[in-house]
Amino acid sequence: MLIFFHGEVAAATDGFSAACLLGAGGFAKVYMVPPRRLAGLSSESMYLAVKKLDGDSMQGQVEFLQEVQVLGACRHENVLPLIGFSVDRGVTKEDDGVCLVTSLMKGGSLQDRLMLDEAALCRLNKMPGAPRAGWAPLTWQQRVSVLLDALKGLDYLHTPDPATHKPKILHRDIKPDNILIDAQGNARLGDLGLARQQRPAAHHITTMTTIAGTNGFMDDNYLTTGQFDDAADCYAMGMSILVTLTGLPALDPVRGKLDGRCDIRDNARIVALADEQAQWPREVVIMVHEVGMALVMRNRDDRMKVWQAKERLQSIIDEYIPPAPPAHESVERECTICMSAPRYVRFGECGHSALCQGCLDPFMRRPQPVCPVCRSPVTRGGLIASDGVANQNTFVLPLQP
Repeated sequence: MLIFFHGEVAAATDGFSAACLLGAGGFAKVYMVPPRRLAGLSSESMYLAVKKLDGDSMQGQVEFLQEVQVLGACRHENVLPLIGFSVDRGVTKEDDGVCLVTSLMKGGSLQDRLMLDEAALCRLNKMPGAPRAGWAPLTWQQRVSVLLDALKGLDYLHTPDPATHKPKILHRDIKPDNILIDAQGNARLGDLGLARQQRPAAHHITTMTTIAGTNGFMDDNYLTTGQFDDAADCYAMGMSILVTLTGLPALDPVRGKLDGRCDIRDNARIVALADEQAQWPREVVIMVHEVGMALVMRNRDDRMKVWQAKERLQSIIDEYIPPAPPAHESVERECTICMSAPRYVRFGECGHSALCQGCLDPFMRRPQPVCPVCRSPVTRGGLIASDGVANQNTFVLPLQP
């Protein structure tokens, strides 16, 4: 992880100018940084995103420090990695503020890609490589793929890993705004400022002194008791699935929450709720609706688990979406996990280059590692190292025991 001077980050964003501004949230603003504007990065083509905390927000600084802790330690292809940060004082009070530096997800947020309203298009059109013909609505195939990626990221957060000493982590703010899409349509969970590690003595529940999250995505039990657990993250994920299926907001001031409107058993009415722009097949609508509703059940003990939802969506993709033909290696050669170092490792089984040296060992310690590019199973014996540019002078890369 890199540590920047605040002046470096300010200069890279042209003094946090409106031209570089991508969006604003409760405590922070997000700016785009073109390539080669920040020193210390191995890639010369990488666009970055800078999340700048407003200088007067002390509450927000707690969330930023939490995000540094969680993002800095997590290593997964469906969780947005932290590349660096700055915490020193700015030259002026207006220029002051903590900054987090991540890779820019050029496909925008799932929320913007679903809505495509004036504000969303304003943000999306600033992205490098924005389509000249305009942003088309996400197809049903793209939506299912993005949701599956989000579930994989959440399953990683929820699963403790003794091999890498990663604890169980609760996201606490799952919503389409925080599901980010790259230029190839892959998705990652972002904005982990509210995330919390599950304390070992807490078993399954973490009690919060203050309620934080987004209206419409917060579990009723959490709102009334302050107790947050896996089931509360499941609820938010289920609401995100229903929003993605229908294209409707999670909370309507007149009609109430979306899960209530979707709580129906008649298949014809379920199909009628689906967003027509995505051209959903009838069978897929029914199955995705079932997964979404299983994650938001009133009886929290009966809610579907994240890993179960992940398997259900994977089965939909396996049955209804044919495998894409082999693609040429991406021009962007950053590691698919940390997104900040050149790819070094090639998998002998499928031929894809995906990981840098630093991310290889924890990746291969997973119970059943699969290629982040094509999801084919990979083995230690099939690993090959290359220069990250051309597949020449390759050799088997040894791993730490």
